[in-house]
Amino acid sequence: MTDTLYNNFTTFIFAYFGIAISIFTLLYSILSNLHLRLRDLNNEIMSGSNSPRNIQKRVFIRSRIRKTKKIMNVLIFIIIISFVFLLFNAFYTSPILKNIMSIVFIILTALTGYILIKTFRSYKHYYPN
Repeated sequence: MTDTLYNNFTTFIFAYFGIAISIFTLLYSILSNLHLRLRDLNNEIMSGSNSPRNIQKRVFIRSRIRKTKKIMNVLIFIIIISFVFLLFNAFYTSPILKNIMSIVFIILTALTGYILIKTFRSYKHYYPN
């Protein structure tokens, strides 16, 4: 592997790391908002407003929480793998590490594609037009 390609992989892994952290913080704020909405809705249901609409809202919010947590778990994995790789990259430069970098790059690209597909499917499901 040439040094230019190696530097490009390192740049992409830095980008994956930064983007994953940004998306994670965004999803964390969305998740905390969903938890607050669920808590308020549960209090409303417990106080006697047990309408079918409120039950449906609760099911919807729980579903969104579950899907958001799945995406966040993938992002945590991307962040950890990127961080560990960048840490090793800072201290060690060997031909084996360069080969491992290409494998890590492929894994991170696949995981990012997975998140992208899940996000588009979710968008199309909740906003069909």
